[in-house]
Amino acid sequence: MPYRPPLRDDPMSYFITSFINILHFISDDLIQCDATTRVAELFCDEFDDLDFELALCCFEATHKVAFADRLWESEADDYEELTIEEFIEAYVDQREQRD
Repeated sequence: MPYRPPLRDDPMSYFITSFINILHFISDDLIQCDATTRVAELFCDEFDDLDFELALCCFEATHKVAFADRLWESEADDYEELTIEEFIEAYVDQREQRD
């Protein structure tokens, strides 16, 4: 998926594109996805739950934002049918983290 610059008034678009780029990097481009890919579709022999958790941590560290606590309290079944776009919109807390 080619890079598209974020709209200035839409930080979520930037976060979605960034998360997809992180997924591609971690999987060494073995998985291909876009904003409409369901989270469940990411998992395969080349990409497992540990890779997904690594992507989440990389995203948080890169953007100094955290995923909502309810993500960590949820089972994968609660979000695996969401698209990547819906997942980011539902679980990213846009407030900058300082710790």
